Amino acid sequence: MEVKLQSHPACSNCSPIISIVAFLRRLNFNISIEYLVSGELDKCSIPAVNSYPSRVDELWCHTCFEAFMCFENAEGYYELNISPTEDWNFYSFAGYHKDRSTEYRVDAIHQESQLYQNSFRKVVEFDIRKIFPDITDEQSLFLNVTAVIEDRNQNLSYWAHTHCNASRPDFHLREGFSIRL
Repeated sequence: MEVKLQSHPACSNCSPIISIVAFLRRLNFNISIEYLVSGELDKCSIPAVNSYPSRVDELWCHTCFEAFMCFENAEGYYELNISPTEDWNFYSFAGYHKDRSTEYRVDAIHQESQLYQNSFRKVVEFDIRKIFPDITDEQSLFLNVTAVIEDRNQNLSYWAHTHCNASRPDFHLREGFSIRL
């Protein structure tokens, strides 16, 4: 499934001229999300891959790709953060911005990062059974795929498939989890 991410209206004048497309796939219990950023990448801050990527908090303070996911009608949800450096983290929430904790059941993810002259490709894959051990092939996940892009002047722009709050970016709003996978 292909989805185009939109810059939040409050950030439209502060972001480089880029486009972000996400490609989502679910094969049985494996989730694959590919982000493709293209355009004025020379105006974006895209750090190099770390030799030893690890779990890091607050990746959203710089260029970061995210996925929010839940089951239909579930109060709790999960957030995956991945950096171009290949640092990453997975969080669980009991409800809207409530009781955030690191999700250690996901102990590894597969990542690829490729920087070209005018595009950047980021791929992440993980086994959804780590956080949803009772999931069946018939159950759908609901997602919002998002990105935070930092420019060379350290300004942040916020990108999402769905923005539900016009006054400020908020990726945690359940209405934004509109992609069925």
